[in-house]
Amino acid sequence: MRAMASSGQGSVPLNAQLLVDSIPALIHTARPDGYLDYFNKPWLEYLGVTLDKVTGWNWTAVVHPEDVEGIVAKWRACLATGEVFEYETRVARRKSSTASSIGG
Repeated sequence: MRAMASSGQGSVPLNAQLLVDSIPALIHTARPDGYLDYFNKPWLEYLGVTLDKVTGWNWTAVVHPEDVEGIVAKWRACLATGEVFEYETRVARRKSSTASSIGG
């Protein structure tokens, strides 16, 4: 994940992965079928897991069981309408505490 940034005095290599992992935000991406294919470092640290534990449909293991069906239904509805996906859910955080998160 490399990009070029211009500082006005030429191009400087920019490591996009470092940038995404450095900002104080929980970032993940998904394919149109709902398969989550990326979580940034702060997300993984917050959850206390490695990427392989949450990619694909494995993310359902860290989401409260009562929330999974609603998330999937909302995702499918947003795909059909083109509406931006946003859903607040409960996730299992490192050390078994539960916290709310907004996905989108």
